[in-house]
Amino acid sequence: MGALSEVLGENVTFNDDEECFLEFDGGIDMVVMRVPESPFLSLRSAITETGQALPPALLQEALLLNYSSMPPGFTIGQSEIGAPLHLLLLVDAGHEEPEHFISLVAGFLEIVPGLRERYQSLVANHAELAQ
Repeated sequence: MGALSEVLGENVTFNDDEECFLEFDGGIDMVVMRVPESPFLSLRSAITETGQALPPALLQEALLLNYSSMPPGFTIGQSEIGAPLHLLLLVDAGHEEPEHFISLVAGFLEIVPGLRERYQSLVANHAELAQ
């Protein structure tokens, strides 16, 4: 996290729940969470909005993006039924060089807007088919 603090020019720390909330340009929020009793960090950013209903067919299409257009290690997921879709990445912070970690974070942030656009395109296609 020291490398991330250095790049962002601010102190990046975890709260009592072992999470760190970061906001970036373009309306991108990213949560970095320590995975309990491991060297891993979990990165997540919402693709859909909270409370946005996901019809089963649309949810299935969105999750199929995991098999067609996601870089290795990145995944789209949902913490529970009805929760927003998130882009997720698990990083072994104990073995990553700081430069590589920053590169992963940058790649993660770069993917989010495109996934949001892709999801909105799926929504529009489903709306057309429903008519």
